[in-house]
Amino acid sequence: MQPTNRPPNCEFQSPRDFESPWLLGENSWDFIHLQMGCGSVSNWPNLYSKVFAHLKPGTGYFEQVEIDFEPFTVNGMPNEHLSEWYRQLKAATDKAMRPIAFNRSMKHTLKEAGFVDVRQHVEGLPLNEWPEDPSDKLVGKWYNLAFSESALTLLQGPLTRISGMSLDRIQDLADQAITQAYDKNVQAWNHLQVYTARKPR
Repeated sequence: MQPTNRPPNCEFQSPRDFESPWLLGENSWDFIHLQMGCGSVSNWPNLYSKVFAHLKPGTGYFEQVEIDFEPFTVNGMPNEHLSEWYRQLKAATDKAMRPIAFNRSMKHTLKEAGFVDVRQHVEGLPLNEWPEDPSDKLVGKWYNLAFSESALTLLQGPLTRISGMSLDRIQDLADQAITQAYDKNVQAWNHLQVYTARKPR
């Protein structure tokens, strides 16, 4: 869904399947944005080559935003339920050849596709309101809501179709991960990864 209040020279278009051929006009786009592609892409070099081909030379920019769902803790507290949730999701999407695990070679792959000015920015996403800093605490509040609302749905497709897991077991995995995400003693977080890159002349 795109905003209705936009400048008259701004147009949004979305390919129906970004891994199929694009019919959007090569060398014609100012900006291409990809969000939450991990788990949906089977061939990153192929996708990046399409993005590169469709951007305007010299001024066309690409932006990619991903959540690295691998859980981390700052205090060494056990996070076994969050880790198991991630392990099962990673295993199923790896088997489907659309890994949800964050691709740590993205910067290199973007450069290999021909992009320049490739930059990476990383932000912490606390899984609840455990941080003392007020702005981080607010991020934790809203990210906790986002995670708790999506933990089950992220598992359902991959774990039923690929892993053959029962719905009851999937529900248990999600419930246990959500419960641990609420626990302020665990002090867990994920990483938000943001990449920007430019197509040269």
